[in-house]
Amino acid sequence: MTLTWWSKALKDKSYSVGRGSGCDLMITESQLREVDLKELNDVQFKIKKKDDTVTIEDLSRLGTFINGRKLDFKRKTDLKHNDRISVLRPQLKVLVYLNSVRLEGNPFPEDIKRKYAISYVLGAGGFGEVSLIFEKPCVVHMEDIYDTPDTLYIVLEFMEGGDLAGRIRTLTERTTKLIFYQLVLAVQYLHSKNIAHRDIKPENILLASENTDTLVKVTDFGISKIEEGTELKTGLGTLYYVAPEILRSVKGNTTYTNKVDFWSMGVVLFQ
Repeated sequence: MTLTWWSKALKDKSYSVGRGSGCDLMITESQLREVDLKELNDVQFKIKKKDDTVTIEDLSRLGTFINGRKLDFKRKTDLKHNDRISVLRPQLKVLVYLNSVRLEGNPFPEDIKRKYAISYVLGAGGFGEVSLIFEKPCVVHMEDIYDTPDTLYIVLEFMEGGDLAGRIRTLTERTTKLIFYQLVLAVQYLHSKNIAHRDIKPENILLASENTDTLVKVTDFGISKIEEGTELKTGLGTLYYVAPEILRSVKGNTTYTNKVDFWSMGVVLFQ
């Protein structure tokens, strides 16, 4: 199921949020699964604005959460920029509170700020030359690219479920098969384009949702390389997942192929 969301400028003094038709922000099946929606209160919580202060008040049976912390029932709590609001349990995020003043102060080009609301930093990694835009189902999609005199900005699709590393120890055999099948499809596509990823690991496998059955996509092409017309001989990758051929290339002047990705996939599956 594809979940859709809305954005709302807080112009009024009070907003009710829940599944009830009378709410200012009504949560429906386009935002939550039906099984979760049934547990939601008609009015789950209220957001109130007074001068420069914005507060949230939980009115629910099963709880409202801010950044994973459960709110006290009927006790108002100040909202801060980038606070993530969840319902029923910390994983069910429904809103992110963004302070417009803080948004304007983001050090991003105006073209990006006009099109996207920049929230919080997800992480950082190495940078390498990337010359392809991928649109295949199991490879993360690049939405936009902005090149300024100082910085190159790459806008990637948001994968709500985080990376595989945070869930790999709790997977059932059935779910493991589903995820690995999608990983095989992604690597098969890359190799069909003569691309060696060279850093397949759980941290570079992203999950679309918190659900058990979820779409996964491969990301982080910072050290990937187009194999056609070149030799692969640089010693790189993450040590625990790196193939023996890459280790041998460090010791001697030997080359390897995109099949090094198969070894890394095997280590991921073994975990």
